Amino acid sequence: MKKILSIIAGLLILIIASVYFMLLGSFPVMHGSLKVDGLNGLTKIYRDHEGVVHIEADSRHDMNYALGFSMASDRSFQYELISRAGQGRLAEILGPDLVAVDKLFRTLNSKYIRDGILASLDPVVRKDLESFMAGYNYYLENNVRPIEFFLLGIKPKKIDIEDIYGVFVYLNYSFSPFMRNEVAYQNIMANVKHRDFKYLFANNEVDFSKRVRRVVDASFIDYESLLKGIGTFTGSNAWAISGKKTKSGKPILASDPHINFSAPNIWYEANIKNKEEGFHMYGHFLPLIPFPAMGHNRKLGWGLTISYTDDVDLYQLEDDFEIVRVEDSLIKVKGEESIDFQIKWSKKGPVVNEIVQAVNKDAKNIAAHFSFFQEGNKPIEGFYGLGRAKNFEEIKKATSIVKSPGLNIVYADADGNVARLIMGDSYKRSHPFESDLVQTPDRKILGVYTFDEKPHEINPENGFVVSANDAPKTMKNGIYHRGGWHSDNRYNTILKSLELRDNWDMDSQKMVQTASFSTNNRRMQKIINNALKKYPMTALEEEALKFFMDWKGHSRKEQVGPTIFHETNMRIRKLLMDEMGEDYVKYCKAINSWIYYYRLLEMPDNSWWDIEKTAPIEDRDQVISMAFKEAVNYLKQELGDDVSKWRWGLIHQLTMPHPFGKNEFLAKIFNQGPYEANGSINSINHIRRVSCEAGHTPVTGPSTRRLIDFANVDISYGILPLGNSGHMLSPYYDNQRERFMNDEYRTQIFSFDLMKKSGPKVLTLRPL
Repeated sequence: MKKILSIIAGLLILIIASVYFMLLGSFPVMHGSLKVDGLNGLTKIYRDHEGVVHIEADSRHDMNYALGFSMASDRSFQYELISRAGQGRLAEILGPDLVAVDKLFRTLNSKYIRDGILASLDPVVRKDLESFMAGYNYYLENNVRPIEFFLLGIKPKKIDIEDIYGVFVYLNYSFSPFMRNEVAYQNIMANVKHRDFKYLFANNEVDFSKRVRRVVDASFIDYESLLKGIGTFTGSNAWAISGKKTKSGKPILASDPHINFSAPNIWYEANIKNKEEGFHMYGHFLPLIPFPAMGHNRKLGWGLTISYTDDVDLYQLEDDFEIVRVEDSLIKVKGEESIDFQIKWSKKGPVVNEIVQAVNKDAKNIAAHFSFFQEGNKPIEGFYGLGRAKNFEEIKKATSIVKSPGLNIVYADADGNVARLIMGDSYKRSHPFESDLVQTPDRKILGVYTFDEKPHEINPENGFVVSANDAPKTMKNGIYHRGGWHSDNRYNTILKSLELRDNWDMDSQKMVQTASFSTNNRRMQKIINNALKKYPMTALEEEALKFFMDWKGHSRKEQVGPTIFHETNMRIRKLLMDEMGEDYVKYCKAINSWIYYYRLLEMPDNSWWDIEKTAPIEDRDQVISMAFKEAVNYLKQELGDDVSKWRWGLIHQLTMPHPFGKNEFLAKIFNQGPYEANGSINSINHIRRVSCEAGHTPVTGPSTRRLIDFANVDISYGILPLGNSGHMLSPYYDNQRERFMNDEYRTQIFSFDLMKKSGPKVLTLRPL
C-alpha cells in the first residue's frame, strides 16, 4: 500500500512539475534585447511596476508592431478563443458543446457581409492592422506557446484581418440583447393570461394589436453560460464632470465598463507613442484590436457604455418566403464528424431558426435584421478614428460612421467639453411601437436617424454627463429612438451623488465610483417595512427586520442588511413573475425587467402581484410578506440562527473563471476565487448576479475603473480585476486583484519621463 501511495505521490509531483515548467517555458520576455524580423528601427517596450506596457517607437509601423508583439506575449490564448468565438470556430478545439455557439456566430459573421466590410476598409487603417499583425504573428512563431495550447493539443493560429473582424462580431453580439429578449417577450405573451403586458418593456409605448401569435415554443440558447470564462459585456457606468464642478477647474472623466468576469480579465492596458507623428495615447485595448476602445491623452479622453439602442428586429416569415441567397459552411467538431451548416437569407435578413431553437413548425421562419449588417457599417474605422482623434469634432466624426455596435461614448477634453454621444444606428420604422416584438414581414425599416437627430448630450448646463445604460434624457419629439434600457436606478444614484458638490477631485471621485449604494434601496426599504407591519412575524423575523431597517443602503461585504434586502428582493421578483413559468428565468435576466419591477412596486393592487396558483388574490404587500418570510427561513438554514452573522460577503462571492473552469479539476488550477465582494445589482459598484436561479453569486461588474483629471494627465487612476498579463506565472497576472476587491486604485502613468523613473523592465526590439 505504501508503495502504491509513493507511486501516486510521485506521479502528482511529476505532473505538477511538468505543468510548472511548461508555464515557465512560455513566460513572456520582459527585459533584455531581441532581434526581430519586420521591424524598421529600435523600439522599446517598458513594463512599469504594475505591468502596464509602455511602447516607445520611432515610427508608426514599429509602434503597432510592438503592440502586437506585447499582446501576443501576454494574452495569446485568450485572444485565440475570442477570435474563434467571433468566427464560429470553437467546436473544433473545444468539442460538440460549442456547436450551438458556432452556429450563432457563423450567422452573425456572414461571409457576404464580412467581405463587403473588409473590401472597403480604409487603406491607412489596413496598414496599421498589418503592422500589428506582423508583430503579433512574429511572437507566436518564435516563442513557446502557453500551457493552455498544450492542454488542448493545438498550436496558436497566426492571425489575419478576419480574426480581428471576428472580434468585432463577438463584441456586437455582446452589446445587443434584443434577439434573445424578443423571443422571451413573445413566449410570455403567448402563455400568460389576464395581465397588462405594457409593464414588461423599457419603451413606454408598445403596440400589441398586431403581434404575431404563431411564435410559441421557441427559446434562445444560453450562450453566456457556454462562453463562460471568455467575457461578454453586460452594462457600464461612465460620466464626465465639467471644469466648473471640479476643484482643478478642468473636466474629470470616469468610466467603469461592466463585463463578465474572467481570468485573465478582458482589458489590455498600453501607453503607446511614436516620434514619426508625435502620437501619444494611453489606451485600454480589447482583444486583437490595436485601436483603444477607451483612451486618453493630454487633449482628450473617452469611456464607453452600452447604449442598448434597439438595433435588431425579428420577423416571422411566411412558409413560402423568398430565399435571396444561401451561405454554406462546414463546422469542424473536435472528436466528431464535421457538420454542414446552411444559412438561408431572406430579404429581411438571415433565418435564425436554429439560433432561437424553434421546436415546432409554428415557431419557424424567424428572420433577423441586424444593424451590424447595414451597408456602410465601419466599426473598425470608427474605433481607429476614436484613437486618432485630435479634438471633439473628430471624435464625433468617428462615432458617426459606426452603424453597430451600439455604444455611448462619454467624452471630456482639456478645452472644457463634456458629452455623451450615441454610436450606432437608430432605425426609422414603419411601425415603431412594434419593435419590441417579433413582427410580421410587411413591417419595414424605412431608414435611420441622422447623427444629429440622435439624443446626444453635449455640455449640459448642470455640468454633468452621466451614462448608466439608461434611456437617454434628451430624446426629441417625433423621433422614435427605441431601446431595452436599464432602469434609471444607477443613473439617478450617480447624478444625485455628483450634484452634492461643485469641487470634485480624484479622491472624492474614487468614493463615488466604488459606492455600493443605490438611492432605490432606501425607497424599497420603506415599502418593505410598511408591508411587513401588516402581518404577524416570528421572533427571528422581527430580529431580521431590525437589522434590515438599521441598514443605510450600502451593500458592503461586512454588513448584514444587504443580505436580508437582496434575498428578500430576489424572492419578491420571483413571486411577482410566477405566471411566466419557465420564461421567468429568461425574462428575469433581461435588463429592463427591473423597470417592470420598479413600476409595479408603485401599484400595490396590480394584477401582476396575484399568485396564479393560489385561490386568494394577493396584493403587493402580501407578496412582500411571503418573500420576507421565505428569505429569513432560507438564511437561517444557510447561515444559522444568529442574524448578526448573516454577512453579505458570505453569499456574495466572486469567482473569475478561466475558460477551462468548466472542468472541475482544471477549475481548481485556473479559476481565481471565490472572494467576498462589495457591491450589488443596481448599485454604482455593479458587481452583481445575472441569473435568477443561482443565488447571489456575482458574475459581472467593473472590468476596470478609470479616473482622469485633465488638469494632471501625467498621473491618473485605474484598476483591473486581476492584472495586465494573461500568463499565470507573471507577477502581473493578479497583482491588482486584492486592491480591486478592496475598492482601491493604482496610478496610470502617462508621462514616459515619470514612468522611466519608476524602474520599469525594458525590452529592446532591434531589426534583424
